[in-house]
Amino acid sequence: MNIFLVVLLVLAGVALLLMEMFLLPGFGIAGISGFGFLIAGVVWAWIRLGHLAGIITLLTCLVL
Repeated sequence: MNIFLVVLLVLAGVALLLMEMFLLPGFGIAGISGFGFLIAGVVWAWIRLGHLAGIITLLTCLVL
């Protein structure tokens, strides 16, 4: 369940950032929420799944 939540948070963050870049002009609610979801996904992975999973999630978010 924890891995599913991390994946869901990261995918939601990426989707919101893509919406902000291509559909909605400016730096608004979708962009801020997208960054928030990405940060929450990394923090959740780091706390619940361990340091290695946190580092992998962080690197994945940086690449995306």
